[in-house]
Amino acid sequence: MPLTREERKLLHQKSRQPTFGANKPDNTEGFEGDISFRQVQGSGTVQYLKEGGNWKPISSSGDMPPVRIGQGGGRSIISTSGGVADHGDLTSLIGSDHHTQYLLIDGSRAMTGDLSLGGGDGALTFTVAGENSIKIPDNQASALIIEEANTAYLTFVTTNSGEKMQFHKALDIDAVSDFGSNSMTNVNIDSGAIDGTAIGASSQAAGDFTAIGAVAAGTIVGTTIDATTDFTIDGLVLTADTITNDAALTVDAAGDIILDANSGVTKFYLAGDTNDYASLTVAANGVTTLATFDDGGTVGHLTLDADGDIILDAAGDDIYFKDAGSERFRMDLDSTPTLAATGALTIHGSSTMTLDATSDFIAKTNTREVIKANTSSNIYFHAYAQTLFNDYYINISASNRHLTSGVSDFQQNYSWLGKHSVSTAYNTSFGT
Repeated sequence: MPLTREERKLLHQKSRQPTFGANKPDNTEGFEGDISFRQVQGSGTVQYLKEGGNWKPISSSGDMPPVRIGQGGGRSIISTSGGVADHGDLTSLIGSDHHTQYLLIDGSRAMTGDLSLGGGDGALTFTVAGENSIKIPDNQASALIIEEANTAYLTFVTTNSGEKMQFHKALDIDAVSDFGSNSMTNVNIDSGAIDGTAIGASSQAAGDFTAIGAVAAGTIVGTTIDATTDFTIDGLVLTADTITNDAALTVDAAGDIILDANSGVTKFYLAGDTNDYASLTVAANGVTTLATFDDGGTVGHLTLDADGDIILDAAGDDIYFKDAGSERFRMDLDSTPTLAATGALTIHGSSTMTLDATSDFIAKTNTREVIKANTSSNIYFHAYAQTLFNDYYINISASNRHLTSGVSDFQQNYSWLGKHSVSTAYNTSFGT
């Protein structure tokens, strides 16, 4: 007896219910659009959909099984994937992680292959408003390399105690940079400017400069400035032991020292006082004057303190002693030296005074010989040099005169009389 309309409807609805079993369903089973869940070895639970007369796997709790989808040139074509229009229809996506070929949005599965981003600006974007980071392995000689093809641009080294970043291409920093007072070694600066900081503030080393103070005047602080050839400062040239300059030279130490090459004057000032000084002046033909100047009086004394002899050697034969320009003594240093005094001369000795002549001792007044003592201990007055019959120690040549010596009270007074005694061979016409 044929099925009624309601019976056929119920039978059709029952055939649309999913079925369960083991292994892949046979293509002769079921109807178009039927769904069947099968336990397949190696794939877990697989959901099949009958479409075009064939059962196609559309999801799996494990690996998707291969499927035969048709014939081609006498060969069977095997496909390992199926597809559905809505991924929400796939099973085992939530709760069970059976699809290990996919990345997980929680980052719990690491990528084992290379990742290529095909996007442009913003292809890799971090969306967390707080801290974002890229972590690389520890203790690796090349933990991360940023490269173009196989040409490295930047290498991150995480080797323990040797962590660093290696730049393999030119580094162009287009902003103010702070290196945190860290040391920089093997740096070659070929252009630009170093402003607002000291060079060698902590430790000193050699340096080559073509200009110092090119923008504004500065200070060179140190103990030794060494030039292999000439050292030039604005016209001042220091060469070995020679100082050459076309203008005034000022040296300021404990006091001021001014050398004026044009006027030939060298002035030595007391520190902070330009009115009291000593000067050394060199004029034409080497005429040299050493002078002192006391602005407040006449006590600008000059002291020569030698730890040895003081030698005055004048090739011009004369040494002058002057008072404010007026000659007082002159020492003539020819073969018969003479000490000449201008004005009244007093020789004062605070103790015994000795005049010792190896030959005659002569005292003159207005070029006339007054006293003469010879080497025979004879003393002659008024150039009396006649040969006497007797050898007197004191000879008086005077007419009706005698020499008296004593004190003012006329006690113990002595008179020396000249005795007249003439030999027969003597000039009888001479005196009395």
